[in-house]
Amino acid sequence: MVKKRERKRLENIVVAERKVLKSCNAPAFEKRLVNLPSSGELINTLSFGNPSGARHIVFLPGWGSGAALFAKNVLPLSKTYRVHLVDWLGCGGSSRPNFNRNAEPEEASLFFISSLSEWASEFRKLEPSFKRFSIVGHSLGGYLGTLFALKFPQNVDRLMLVSPVGIPARPVNWKGPRRALYQRVLLGMMKILWDRNKSPQSLARTLGSGTMTWLCKRYANYRFPSLEPSAADALGTYFAEISMLPGSGEYGMNTILQFGAWARKPLKDRLPSLTVPVSMIYGERDWMDWRLAAEVIPSMNTKASVGVLEDAGHFLFLDNPSGFNQWLDKELRD
Repeated sequence: MVKKRERKRLENIVVAERKVLKSCNAPAFEKRLVNLPSSGELINTLSFGNPSGARHIVFLPGWGSGAALFAKNVLPLSKTYRVHLVDWLGCGGSSRPNFNRNAEPEEASLFFISSLSEWASEFRKLEPSFKRFSIVGHSLGGYLGTLFALKFPQNVDRLMLVSPVGIPARPVNWKGPRRALYQRVLLGMMKILWDRNKSPQSLARTLGSGTMTWLCKRYANYRFPSLEPSAADALGTYFAEISMLPGSGEYGMNTILQFGAWARKPLKDRLPSLTVPVSMIYGERDWMDWRLAAEVIPSMNTKASVGVLEDAGHFLFLDNPSGFNQWLDKELRD
């Protein structure tokens, strides 16, 4: 159940969310906080385009981000499709229930995919044409979107994974690249925090809203130089707002992933069980290795492909939105 104080904080995100969408020239949209009857929790949903008769596309963000990060993609896509940007339970502009930090990977994954299934059931009551839908999942959102498609195949007609985490198993003797001493010390400290399930957001919340907003604006302007400064500032403020909410779904990363972003339960051996077409894409400057995903393609029993988008890093849809939108539209039409 959403507490009164938390509901107020969720309302505060609306301002930051709208500024991101406006600065990226997103079209008019409907915002809904979809209630989950089983718990009273709320799932933040932003919908674009004509709801009658159009194919439905559900965008699922990665860890630590939110639905508004897809702002650069909705204008061209919503001319053809009904586009929904959905925040996972415990993340972004959705409500923040308690998360079991000691959960096993399966339990942690169910926290997200079961609530998404309930969201889909409730959303059909709001939009009768919303039946089967295509998933666009980024990073951890791609991992969880795949698990959703495996558990609820009747709901999904296509799976598009954008730099998905968690496909390969961690090599037995993996140590990572050689690094300078200070980098090894820093990574060692990060691993200790990871093993204790201390999220970056939990540390950031100790800094206070003002400092966090300043840091996030600096990061957004540095990381996304192709954005207008006003859009980068809006994105930074948005990052800060969603990070300052009480910790919840953010703790799922440490539970689902090992340090180094290796999945505790890799998708490698589960992808062959998928029954819907799968398209994967990575950025040419991505820290995720597309070649590890390509190794799985021959074992899959459905139509599958892996592509690389030029002039893009891990956030393909912000780094090269035009190229990403063209790729996505092509895959949806194929």
